[in-house]
Amino acid sequence: MLVVNVNKRTTLYVEIIPDTIPNKNGYYCQVYADKEKELFIDDFTLDKGLFYRADGEDANMRKAMRIASIKAKDLCCA
Repeated sequence: MLVVNVNKRTTLYVEIIPDTIPNKNGYYCQVYADKEKELFIDDFTLDKGLFYRADGEDANMRKAMRIASIKAKDLCCA
């Protein structure tokens, strides 16, 4: 689970799950206000076109985590 520190008082938790068709090789992300995943905030998908390279699953996940962190902060502060 990705932990996103929005500010000193706000932390978000993002579950990043490999997505399926039609977003194969992308990710489905769920944002929570608590690490127990009881306080659901929102969800979004990350299209593989944002980060996907066939040769590097670890690199893909790192890039996806950076993008998910930004999107989660936008949800919280929008």
